[in-house]
Amino acid sequence: MLIKVDGRDLNIRFSAAHFIPSHDKCSRLHGHDYTVSAEIEGKESNGFVVDYLIVEKYLREITEPMDHRLLIPKGGRDMLIGKEGEYTTVEYMGKRITLKTEDAFFLDADSSSSEDISSYLLNRLVKMLKPFENVRNVTLCVYEGPGRGACARQ
Repeated sequence: MLIKVDGRDLNIRFSAAHFIPSHDKCSRLHGHDYTVSAEIEGKESNGFVVDYLIVEKYLREITEPMDHRLLIPKGGRDMLIGKEGEYTTVEYMGKRITLKTEDAFFLDADSSSSEDISSYLLNRLVKMLKPFENVRNVTLCVYEGPGRGACARQ
């Protein structure tokens, strides 16, 4: 059995800025209004795979800390990240961005691409779903805009 929670219809979204140093155009600081959707496959237990409301709640919990922040990948090889007091500085390709640390979200990933964001969020969701032993597969998709997104599956 497969259940779907569609972030476009349920308004599960976050707005964030990011940059990808290794990409010509995307190395410029820019932002997206991301939406997040999930599909969960498993065996029904008492009529459910997982209650939709629980999945929706989990998706909101994992995306809310990213909303209205600059996504900074912790594993970014093409950048230097420094913290001094309440400020963070990111340097890459001769560029320097300094901001209050509270305005940043440090992504446990190599980049802030949709692919890496979907993998990061998928890992968070899978951990939250651990108590549901009937769950077999989870797919999480992150859309940068209509028709453009990346999905990770575990």
